[in-house]
Amino acid sequence: MTHHRTTHHGTTHHFTRLALLVGATALAGCGDPTSSSSASTVSRAALLASLASVPVGYGDLTSSYVGTPAAGAGDDGVWVGGGRDARFGGGALMGGGLQDAFVGGVGFEGGHHGHRGPFGGGLPCAGTFDAATGRVTCATETRNGLTIARTAAYADAAGQAQSAFDSLTTNSVNLHTEVTGTVSFTRGADSSVYGGPWDGEGGHGGPDDHGHGGPDSTSGTSAHHAGGQGGVPDSANGGGGGPDGPGGHHGHGGWGVGRGDVGRLLGDTSTILTASTTVNSVSDRTVSGLAEGSTQRTVEGMSEGEESTTGTSSSGEFTATRAVADTTRGLVIPLQNDAATYPTAGTVIRVMQASLTYAGQQTVTVSRREVVTYDGSATAQVTITENGETRSCTRPLPRGELSCQ
Repeated sequence: MTHHRTTHHGTTHHFTRLALLVGATALAGCGDPTSSSSASTVSRAALLASLASVPVGYGDLTSSYVGTPAAGAGDDGVWVGGGRDARFGGGALMGGGLQDAFVGGVGFEGGHHGHRGPFGGGLPCAGTFDAATGRVTCATETRNGLTIARTAAYADAAGQAQSAFDSLTTNSVNLHTEVTGTVSFTRGADSSVYGGPWDGEGGHGGPDDHGHGGPDSTSGTSAHHAGGQGGVPDSANGGGGGPDGPGGHHGHGGWGVGRGDVGRLLGDTSTILTASTTVNSVSDRTVSGLAEGSTQRTVEGMSEGEESTTGTSSSGEFTATRAVADTTRGLVIPLQNDAATYPTAGTVIRVMQASLTYAGQQTVTVSRREVVTYDGSATAQVTITENGETRSCTRPLPRGELSCQ
């Protein structure tokens, strides 16, 4: 990837000149037909399942996606799990769907204080304020091999920097987050930690497609409920099974996020033996209109991530890569007392590209671009371009399913 460097609120950010944002869908393909490598045993249809989630650790970023935080990396792993039954439904938005704040799923209970409602609040730490930069920095965290770095800039309605978030006077917040590191897996060692073998017994739930607790048994209820038998990954962003019955043990919730047998490569029956995934993700978001008395909030932001996995399977060595990004432009959310409110203006552009290569086989690549436009009505307009084919869709607000022509 090629990066630009730009500054915002006194800190340096890395922005990718993603072909993804301007037409990555044209890059999708099934490998070079002139290559001496044999055709891949993985189909593009199966590989589309990789678009159902985002790189591990994306749940710690500010984005329109529904991702798994670094703390869940040991349970939900990377995207390569799923098996031949893995699917990404055409009636869904990729990356786990849209975060609730983007569809009117977050209300203003208790008033319009800056820490309440959609896109409200600041850092999850008190942090250290640097008067020279005007930013507050959290201590870095390391979870499951991934390091999380967070900073923020707070300002009042006059634009004056603040050393901490104030629920009454803070009017704008810029949040910058980076997630980097490596997640490793060895089948024998890790399956003994998570329970065994890869049969779906027991397990604890991961996030479902809205970021809530994963299922027990085969339902979508809370992971804290008992389940006689372990569940399967749930919905687009999948969770693991609930606790096993009396006397049972906790099994692994699934190596990867998606449907199908766990511990398998997407679209194939090959079993993962070892895997190492390197993650490099960043997000930057500015929210204004947080101060008391504001009538609307405005959101500008971006995120991007790279995920690269190498490993061995029962069919040999493999390499899997995924690049994801989104950008939020001019998103406007009116404020209403004790009620959820959906955006009435703005655009969200979401893009993803994934590839999978077995040793000696051609690379299979898929890509998708989603443009969500809010026009003040109760229906968001969605344009989807997947592997070069474009269709027009609509998404009712705040609740409803994607409908495409």
